[in-house]
Amino acid sequence: MIDRSQIDQIRLATDVVELVREYVPTLAKAGKTFKGLCPFHSERTPSFFVNPELGIYKCFGCNEGGDAIGFLMKIDHLTFLEAASKLAERAGIVVEISRSRTPERESERSRLHRVLAEAANFYQKALQSPAGQPCRKYLEQRNVSEDTTRDFGLGFAPAAGEAVIEHCLKAGYGIEDLQKAGLAMKNAESGRFRDPMSGRLIFPIHDLMGHVVGFGGRLLEGEGRTPWNPEGKSGPKYLNSPDTPVFKKGSLLYGLHQAKGAMSQTDKALVVEGYMDVIGCHQAGSRIAVAPLGTALTADHARLIKRYAREAILFFDADRAGFEATQRTLSIMLGLDLWTRIAPHPDARDPDEYIAEEGIDAWMKVLESAQDGIDHLLEARLKGLTAPALNQRVRIAEEMLGYVAESPNEILKQEWARKIARRLALDEGGLMRQLSRLKPARQLAEERPPVRRASTTEDSMSVEGEILQILMSDPTCWSLNELTAEDFIDARAAEIFGRMLEARVQGVGFSGILEHLNPVTQDFFSYLAAQEKSYERTQEYFLSASKQLKVLKVKRQQKELAECIRTSPEGPDKQEALVRYRDLLKKWGDLERRTISPISS
Repeated sequence: MIDRSQIDQIRLATDVVELVREYVPTLAKAGKTFKGLCPFHSERTPSFFVNPELGIYKCFGCNEGGDAIGFLMKIDHLTFLEAASKLAERAGIVVEISRSRTPERESERSRLHRVLAEAANFYQKALQSPAGQPCRKYLEQRNVSEDTTRDFGLGFAPAAGEAVIEHCLKAGYGIEDLQKAGLAMKNAESGRFRDPMSGRLIFPIHDLMGHVVGFGGRLLEGEGRTPWNPEGKSGPKYLNSPDTPVFKKGSLLYGLHQAKGAMSQTDKALVVEGYMDVIGCHQAGSRIAVAPLGTALTADHARLIKRYAREAILFFDADRAGFEATQRTLSIMLGLDLWTRIAPHPDARDPDEYIAEEGIDAWMKVLESAQDGIDHLLEARLKGLTAPALNQRVRIAEEMLGYVAESPNEILKQEWARKIARRLALDEGGLMRQLSRLKPARQLAEERPPVRRASTTEDSMSVEGEILQILMSDPTCWSLNELTAEDFIDARAAEIFGRMLEARVQGVGFSGILEHLNPVTQDFFSYLAAQEKSYERTQEYFLSASKQLKVLKVKRQQKELAECIRTSPEGPDKQEALVRYRDLLKKWGDLERRTISPISS
């Protein structure tokens, strides 16, 4: 790892505007910040901001944000160490990488990565043991080679239920580590810890950096039976790790770690439905295959794909559920301007089964015959209609235009509208006018009025944000500050204020604060820093906002005490609450009478 002082040195030496402009040519000055089109999602109106003073970026469209190192990690698909080293090289800084690790210095994520890697190694060895023979037989039946088994790190979780737990405990990890990693679940009745993957074929799931972050498991015993669950209750065929600090199903794709290189080279991705589909495709030479983790494909999944490829081929099951998944996925892909084709499904066989029985050449022909997504859906809608009536053709056209409207690509939209008009024998001009009136689903969602919060929270969040923005941009206001972290109502604002206060005491800037905040607070900090706001008579405004925040805090405490007094029985506790309530009334009065005195210039 790189020493903390060197990380700070790299951040200070990096001009974040210069770095971002290499990837965002549209970046232009907008007041104190810079503004441009976001490189992480498709947009027409710039919503991507860079704050050079704090060294951070924020997109208000897709919500991405962070510092220079984080930007390089996302845009170039690098690890933290790789990104920091690259920026150090740009700045002429020679980094010293230390391999030492102590429990006190190690982050929670790093420790989870290590314990999950330990578990993955254990599962892989267990697959080769006598107990793993049923799994090996299953893989042989599915034509999975030993090389592929090794490449994907496939394993076996012994049915006893405690093997991986005992192994990791002996390796020096605590039961808390195993619980956080999703490797140990406590039985409510017995109080014993069990591996939720017991008795399953194991599929390690990696993040983009190659860390094992979770597991998928396929039950081979049927009906969910294990030695500690003999009746087979609660035993789904496929099971994923629970969500953890490093594992979120909605933002991970199985096989992406293995596929990203080939995807970048070919500019294509093949999206299939399951673990075995991905493995079968990779073994057959289609090394661009990825799959969601047993969930519907999300916009986050699509953005991951778009980092490496501009074209996606969909191959989902031929049944009704598969067709509906294809429709949902196409809508998402079009919204992100991903060129999407749909491969025809020859029959009900899975990709690995089709490849095994028909051969690799036949499979490649299936992929080569993939149709443009709009064309595919249009033909599917017309299937079985020999001479559709006008009202049927209009309904089909309206449905198809709904998909077309999702795309931000005006050229493609015009071409698709023309093709739909010709295929349905409808007036092209009418379809064009109808299309111009349609808004994509994402825009409709953005235009919905936000849900209003309770007035005190809303008021406090507004004033707290303004206070923090002023303190970020105008150092003179710190000499007027009488606030403490306890005065802030929102936990994120309190955390940011505390870190800013620490930075002031240490005599360092605010650019290094970001990495010390929790993820939710990081997002809020980036949001505040990227906003361009100016205040007339800044010092006076700051003092007024500080006074308002203190009043809001007192009013909130009064409300809580009033409820306590109302519901409490007569006694010492109620009397104490009444005394505190009177003290708050006096404090409120003092604040209201207090005059605002900015520093005279």
